[in-house]
Amino acid sequence: MSLWSPVGTSELDRGAAREVEEALGALMGRGAAVVVAAGNQRGYGLGGEPACGGYPANVPGAVTVGAVDRGGARWSKSNWGACVDVHAPGVGILGADAASPGGRAARTGSSQAAPLVAGLVAAYLSTSPGAGAGAVWGQVVAAAAEGLVADDRDGSRHTLFPEGHAGESGWTDISATPNRLARALRPNPVRASPTHVVIRPEDGGEFPVAVRVDPGAAGGAGGALLSVSFRAGAADPVSLGPVPFERVDGGLEARVTVAVARGAARGPPGRTVPVTVWVGGAEAVPGEMSAEVAVLDMRK
Repeated sequence: MSLWSPVGTSELDRGAAREVEEALGALMGRGAAVVVAAGNQRGYGLGGEPACGGYPANVPGAVTVGAVDRGGARWSKSNWGACVDVHAPGVGILGADAASPGGRAARTGSSQAAPLVAGLVAAYLSTSPGAGAGAVWGQVVAAAAEGLVADDRDGSRHTLFPEGHAGESGWTDISATPNRLARALRPNPVRASPTHVVIRPEDGGEFPVAVRVDPGAAGGAGGALLSVSFRAGAADPVSLGPVPFERVDGGLEARVTVAVARGAARGPPGRTVPVTVWVGGAEAVPGEMSAEVAVLDMRK
């Protein structure tokens, strides 16, 4: 979606923002993935404004895309801030021109970057048609390359994260902008169920997980013995050894037991500890045939 408008202070402005958010929320509620431009403004005299200050860039669940140039620097007018999920090339992008039949023109902005990410999402959905809006957002973020985007307003190409531009210069701090560059999405052949479990913060615990693998990824359509390992939080990976998988509803499935060490979920209320399950390798290699289970810290 190529649109950005400030939320504004009048009831009319706020009403329009609510209508857009409700419409996109209804789309995502039906499973549709939504990709939107972060917007391009001249705010603060420095280039760009907080994307969270406008819609639909601030709609929860939508993939909000900022623009970078060929060198990987944020385009000077591309909006920034925590509502930007990912960046993509958006400077000098050749596209159709309405001035003449068959005309072409190079244009710049987050409206040129967003369609590139929409294309990645479409390619992903062609192989994972059942993925909902939340799963697509997670895949875009997980597949993105971290730490490659720079901010070139002063010619020194500071990175967007973790350094900002607040200080003696009076420049606005944009360090909340996630430093992610969009990359191709590869369908994940491994899924885990349940996707969330709840434990008490002072206790460890064991919980069963059903691990499902696409049969093509396992190298055959029948049953198979596959190596399974997992890691809770930052702990060392734990190997469960070869596990027998059975053919169930067109896939291969096994049930394993994952153990979370005592105190692993300690932290602020709502703390989430990622538990990553790897399948098919002798060693646990992140990003290769893996699935995640979120462990939620239960506090009263």
